[in-house]
Amino acid sequence: MDDYTTKPIKRKRLLGIVDKWTERIDDWGNKNGDSEQPSTVNHPRKIGISAPLRQSSITNHQSPGAPMNFEMVLDDFEGDRELLVEAMDLFLKSVRNQIGALRQAISDNDADLVKKEAHSIKGGAANLTADNLSRVASELENIGESGTVEAGTVILERLEKEFYRLDAFAQGL
Repeated sequence: MDDYTTKPIKRKRLLGIVDKWTERIDDWGNKNGDSEQPSTVNHPRKIGISAPLRQSSITNHQSPGAPMNFEMVLDDFEGDRELLVEAMDLFLKSVRNQIGALRQAISDNDADLVKKEAHSIKGGAANLTADNLSRVASELENIGESGTVEAGTVILERLEKEFYRLDAFAQGL
């Protein structure tokens, strides 16, 4: 292994790493076949991130009280607001179902399911820069990992509160 990126995966970082390691040098020492001289070497198309970002019409979504940093994640989505809103909708729909599953798992004392569902929420929230939701989900994941889920009810209530804050924020976009 020559490189890595950590979770949450950020598109620009990932494409930068791919770009770095997919550069090829042709017979004349030129990178990515940029030579004006013909070459018999096949050159893969370079993957880049140089496309200009569209400016967002959304402002002030970076306030300290906001449940996510909309501008930062919009940048990760290369300014594609519609795609980001669609991804958020899918995430929120999924978390609604996961909250019900978590409630049942806590009731059934199913620590493995608590851990699995909380881990999923933690990662999705981190990808959307919903840091408070991600932190609470991490706490719930740790509860599941411990094998005793009695304290999970209190943390699940906090997770729901953060989820509803994010949901309300998303409705205003």
